[in-house]
Amino acid sequence: MAHGGWFGYNKIVIVHDDSTKRLSQENLHRVLGCLDLGSWRSVQATSIDIRNVSNASGVDYPPAWIRQPKRTRYDTRFESLACSPDGRFLAAGGQRQEQGTITLWNAITGTKCNEFFLRPPEQFTGGGYGVTKVALQWSTPDCVRFVASIRFAAGENKRSVISGWLNVNTKGITYTSISPRWQEVVASLALSRDGTHVAVGRGFLPNRVQILRVDTTQFSHTVLSPDQSDHIQTISFHTDRSLFGSTQNHIFEAKIPEQARGTTARSTRSAVLPPNTNISSSLVVSPNGKYVVVGRYGGSLSLHNSDDGEIVRSFTIPAGVGDNVIVQSLAFSPNGHYLFCAATQGAFDSRFSTMYMFQVSSGALLYVF
Repeated sequence: MAHGGWFGYNKIVIVHDDSTKRLSQENLHRVLGCLDLGSWRSVQATSIDIRNVSNASGVDYPPAWIRQPKRTRYDTRFESLACSPDGRFLAAGGQRQEQGTITLWNAITGTKCNEFFLRPPEQFTGGGYGVTKVALQWSTPDCVRFVASIRFAAGENKRSVISGWLNVNTKGITYTSISPRWQEVVASLALSRDGTHVAVGRGFLPNRVQILRVDTTQFSHTVLSPDQSDHIQTISFHTDRSLFGSTQNHIFEAKIPEQARGTTARSTRSAVLPPNTNISSSLVVSPNGKYVVVGRYGGSLSLHNSDDGEIVRSFTIPAGVGDNVIVQSLAFSPNGHYLFCAATQGAFDSRFSTMYMFQVSSGALLYVF
């Protein structure tokens, strides 16, 4: 049934019961994102038009209620999520007992396809090392670019960033470069859409992010937070040279200058966030840059206007998941209709993750996998 209202969909699929060939109340609930039947008017009043969230192509996934909901805990802390350009696959970069991993799911069915371990050759690492963070971007429907922060042997206690790509078809991993080593902990890591720049938040510089060029393996620029006394907590690239970040009080965008190395990039726009005592733990930008989703310690997720910081919608990880839920990573589907989330529970350094899929227009939780 075609409709331009309610959720902003161009299509709403109605499914009948096989036995009666009639639409049951239960299925109608599911069609409307698990909302009450009497909520149609409120949906129209409070929903954003998801056609405004996206300027990209991508598949529209079959409604998740066709499948039986399930809950799976993966023995990996997923710190980066990325959807393939055609929307068919979801990739997660993670860390398991200091081993870097890339896990692939079929985003249409929610089934796990494969898992790859990052084991850079000794020519890059010189021996003992451990992976502490992984960030991903898809460059083509068949190629996933990655960067990983690594900690070298305990005696040296230094960090670095290594880059490369995974060919999904051949299942081969190629390692391309490694940055100079430094002493400080890598607090945050993000990879640009074209794979040419890496944003690195380092422990001793909490109010700034350094930009590393992959081709030269040298730091080229520095991005400062809007309020230099406010620590940058999360970072995410929107375009090849546009970076979004969040502090306790702001979301902001900064453009990486074309000028030579050493230039400081200040925020080109920022917005004040509503008061929240929980620290932000992840961030993602909608495909057209109009909205930013911020995930936090405690398991809350909120969709904000990127211009003024106003909360448009909230997403809820269901009760009963456990204490101390941390939203580790987020990704939009290419068309902006869906939001993927990886969250851990328990201790701060817990490596057990669960994956969630939300509908952006209604905030409904569609699938747990």
